[in-house]
Amino acid sequence: SNAVRNDQGHFNGAGEAARHWDADDAVSSRCSKCHSGSDGYRYFLKYGVEKPNATQDNGLDCGTCHEKVGQGGQWDLIEVQEVTFPNGKKVALMAKADISNLCGTCHSGRESKASVDATIASGKLSFRNVHYLPAAATLAGGDAQIGYEYTGKTYVKAWTHPPGTTCTDCHDPKATNHGFKITQAVYAATCGKTCHSTTPKLEDIKKSSRGTTDYDGDGTAENLGSELAGMAAKVKAQILVAAGANKICYDSHAYPYWFIDTNGNGTCETSEANYGNSYKSWTPALLKAAYNYQFWAKEPGAWSHNFDYMAQLLYDSLADIGGATTGMTRP
Repeated sequence: SNAVRNDQGHFNGAGEAARHWDADDAVSSRCSKCHSGSDGYRYFLKYGVEKPNATQDNGLDCGTCHEKVGQGGQWDLIEVQEVTFPNGKKVALMAKADISNLCGTCHSGRESKASVDATIASGKLSFRNVHYLPAAATLAGGDAQIGYEYTGKTYVKAWTHPPGTTCTDCHDPKATNHGFKITQAVYAATCGKTCHSTTPKLEDIKKSSRGTTDYDGDGTAENLGSELAGMAAKVKAQILVAAGANKICYDSHAYPYWFIDTNGNGTCETSEANYGNSYKSWTPALLKAAYNYQFWAKEPGAWSHNFDYMAQLLYDSLADIGGATTGMTRP
């Protein structure tokens, strides 16, 4: 009853992130940096480009992040000096050779403000998917500009967490058995025992400097994750309004996520959430807001990685497509 069939996270060789390329027996060059273990990851670090037809891996092997040192079986972390983001910007997260740069190389997203702007400039508008778990992009904030940042607005830069400045200070490899997922038990045994000892539940963390600020304008000051969720819900609702007669709906589990709402009920039915029914009536304003909404939706840790940056993106998206921001607070 205590057995688990599949590994977790990076090591789940049965998951889509490892099995997507089975028909080709190799990982495509656009995906090899993060989905082919040490073969593709080390190639990217060495040459700065992704490797064509990289070897498939059963999840990530240890050699992706570690290298053997000497004859005694000692494994050390490889050193990565900075993160290269999809727009070409290079950012050293926290510090040069910090472990966060190693993590951030894959958790950097696949699109950016630059690629959204390029799509709009081409006149051939199509949705740009930031990709999954872009935690480093959130963390780097305005230093990386992966979120769609609006002209004339200012955005916070990289966020730092003084008590622990690296990814693994919270995503502790030993406490999580290299799963890196922060459960309530892990939180209680680490952060909850020290700096956050007065906050027994992980989800209830709220920086003391926040006071009773109501960011999403619902009349209640909630935990940071709930505040972002409230802001995102308003953005999504306004996207549906702004689409007008060209009805749109969103499904977080079906590519490319935005579809034609054929029956106009505001939600994607199973029959609607398919590639052939993907939404095509984009305007520049809709495309920007939809991109930022997806950034939030695929970054569940945004509230902790850089709350201010994500809140700024959502607030500005809502305002740009005509939504009311009365009662809301922009960090």
